[in-house]
Amino acid sequence: MERVFLQDKVPASYQENNVSIVAVVAYIRDHYTSGAQGKYLVAMKRKK
Repeated sequence: MERVFLQDKVPASYQENNVSIVAVVAYIRDHYTSGAQGKYLVAMKRKK
């Protein structure tokens, strides 16, 4: 799922199976940026 937030486009399969994912991803991209890389995940940091 993390990869979806870090890519430029939402994959078509996500758009077909869950229409609201586009709105959620748009919100995340507008309000958060990628932060430090952890062992397994990237930390998301709120934009100021």
